[in-house]
Amino acid sequence: MEPGGGTSGVKPVDVDPEQVELHDTNNSELSASTASNTTLPQLEATDAEKVQNDEERRKRKEARKAKREAREKKEQQRLEDKKQRKEERKLKREGRRKRRETRKKKEEEEKATNASSSDISSSS
Repeated sequence: MEPGGGTSGVKPVDVDPEQVELHDTNNSELSASTASNTTLPQLEATDAEKVQNDEERRKRKEARKAKREAREKKEQQRLEDKKQRKEERKLKREGRRKRRETRKKKEEEEKATNASSSDISSSS
């Protein structure tokens, strides 16, 4: 690439800005608001349009509320399910712990009985 960032082979052309016309326009083609630099007056809605707009607004509000309630209900259900799974895991852990303790006690008792029976057999 050349040091100027341009493409090779293209030569710059001098152009007089006053001779360049993008397009022909006259004030008759421009809108009244642009020509007078003002804005158009706001249109007043009729009573029927106001009622319809209010009804649409109320329906949108109800739809948002229903959507929000559904989302909250779904989140609440998710949290309840999570709590239930946590409780199930806790009960499972406790069950394993109890079985482990029971097994350990049995093993200790068996060792104790084996030791005492071996003591008895060796002493005779």
